[in-house]
Amino acid sequence: MKRFTTNLSEYPVALLSIAVGIGLIGACERITDPAGEHEPETPVELTVQANLATNTSVRQLSVAVAAADIPVPIIANLLLVDSDADDVFDRAEGTIIVPSGRERTFTARAFDLEGFVTHEGTTTTQVRPNHKTVRIPLFPKEVGVPIEVIASSFSVSIDPATAELDPGFTQQFTATVTGPGGEVVENPEVTWGSGNPAVATVDASGLATAHVQGTTEIVVSYKGIAAEARITVGDGEAGKIAFVSLRDGNYEIYVVSPDGGGLIRLTNNGLNDQDPVWSPDGTKIAFGSYRDSNQEIYVMSADGSGQVNLTNNGGVDGQPVWSPDGTKIAFRNYRSDNEIYVMNADGSGQVNLTNDPGDDSYPTWSPDGTKIAFRSRRDGNYEIYAMNADGTGQTNLTNNAADDLDFTWSPDGTRIVFVSRRDGNAEIYVMNADGSGQVNLTNNPGIDVNPHWSMDGTKVAFTSDRDGNDEIYVMNADGSSQTNLTNDAGDDQEPFWSSDGTKIAFYRTPRFGTMEVYVMNADGSGQMNLTNNAAVDNDFNWSR
Repeated sequence: MKRFTTNLSEYPVALLSIAVGIGLIGACERITDPAGEHEPETPVELTVQANLATNTSVRQLSVAVAAADIPVPIIANLLLVDSDADDVFDRAEGTIIVPSGRERTFTARAFDLEGFVTHEGTTTTQVRPNHKTVRIPLFPKEVGVPIEVIASSFSVSIDPATAELDPGFTQQFTATVTGPGGEVVENPEVTWGSGNPAVATVDASGLATAHVQGTTEIVVSYKGIAAEARITVGDGEAGKIAFVSLRDGNYEIYVVSPDGGGLIRLTNNGLNDQDPVWSPDGTKIAFGSYRDSNQEIYVMSADGSGQVNLTNNGGVDGQPVWSPDGTKIAFRNYRSDNEIYVMNADGSGQVNLTNDPGDDSYPTWSPDGTKIAFRSRRDGNYEIYAMNADGTGQTNLTNNAADDLDFTWSPDGTRIVFVSRRDGNAEIYVMNADGSGQVNLTNNPGIDVNPHWSMDGTKVAFTSDRDGNDEIYVMNADGSSQTNLTNDAGDDQEPFWSSDGTKIAFYRTPRFGTMEVYVMNADGSGQMNLTNNAAVDNDFNWSR
C-alpha cells in the first residue's frame, strides 16, 4: 500500500478563504442546554475519509474548521492511499480534532501536484452527541468528477432506552459502540455513570439499581461519545387491583387499593364485563365486554372513562394482553376456531397470527415484546407454543403427549414456568425459553397449578392441594423451599405478585362463603380481604 502527502503550508493561498462554523459534539459530559448555546467545549476526534477512485489528478486533500470561537482555523491534511498498489490514489484518510460547539463550518479542498485547487466544498451544520457523520461534497473547479469527504466519529447506543423500576430492583443496560465505518466495536471499554446516584446507581457492567422515587439518566461513554437511558423509579407502592364483581347482579369491573381503600366501580352496564388487564404504564385497562351481544375487547382509562370497543366484529374476542411497550394488544378471537390475533392499542391493524385450525388461546408476551407464547391443541393435546410477535416461527416448546398449559414467562424472558400432566398429576415445570431443559419443580403427588413468578425472578408462587385443600405456596425458582403461605381452611387460588414484590394477591373461597380477593405480604403474613362482599369477586389484575 503506497501513501503520499504534502505539507499544505506550501499552498498558503488555499487557507485564506475558510468559512465559519460547524457543531460537532462528542459528549463525555451530560448535555443540559437543549438549544446548545452554552454547552461545555469537548474535543471530538473525527475520522475523515474521501473516495478518489476517479480523481487521479488529486495529490492533496485538506479539511479546515473555523468558527467565531475558534481563533485559528483547525487544519487536517489527509493521507492519499493507493490501496490496490496500482499507482492510482483511490482514497484519502486522516483525523481531525474539533472542539464541540454551535455553528462550525467544514471547508474541504483538493489540490493537484502543482498546488492548484481542483475541488472545493463547504458544509455548515450542527452535530449533537452521537451524530457520527458529516458529509462535505466537493465540486470540481473546472472539469472533473465530484468528491465527497466524510468526517465521522464513533457512535454509542444504549439498550433499553427507558426503564421503570421500584426501589431495590435492578435493570441490566447494554452499550453498543459503532465505528466510523459502521462496524461494531468488540468489547469496548465504556464508562457508566448515573445523573443522580441518589435515585439510581449503575456499576461498571451497566447493571443499574433503583434506590428512591425519582427520575435519572444512566449514561455510557466511549472516547468522549455518550448515550443515555432514562430510569423512572416508582414510590414502591404495590399499585392497584382491578377485579370483577357480581355484586350488581352482573359482572362489572371494580378497582381497589391493596390496603382495601379506594374502591371504585369502573363499568356500569347491564351485561357482563370481565378480563381486566392493566396497560404497562397503568393509565388504561383493556377488558372483555358482552354489551354488544357478543364478547368484544374494550379499553378504558384507569378511572373508567373513555370506554371504547376495539375489536368490533362478529366473533368472540377475549383474553386481552398488552405488549410490554403498550403499543399493541394480543387477544384470542373465536370465529370458526380459536386464533391468536394482535392489534394496535387503538384497535387498528387486527391481524390473525396463528391462522391454524387447532385451538389457540391464552397469548402471553415475552418481557422484551419479541415473542408471544400461547396454548394450542393443534397436536391433539394442549401444548405450549411460542412464535415471533409477527406470527412467524411458531414452535411447539413442550412437545409432550400429556397436556401442558398454565404458563408464565420469567421477568428476564429466559425461562417459562408451566403446568404439565405428564406425571399423571398436575406438576409445575420450568423450561428455557426455547423449550429445552424441562424440569419438574414441585414433584409432589398433589395437584400443583397457577405458577406465577416474583418480579425479581427468584421465586414462584403457586396453588397446591397437597394439604387437602387449595393453598398458596411459594418456592425458590429451582423448586427448593416449598412453603405454604395461606394455611387456611378455605380454598386459596391464583396467586399474583405485586410489582414491587412485597405482596401477593389471590382468591379465597371460604368453606361457607363466596369467592373474595385477598392480599397478603410475600411471607404469608397480613392476609386481608379486599373485596369483602356477599357476591362473587374474582378475575383480578394488579397494576405496576
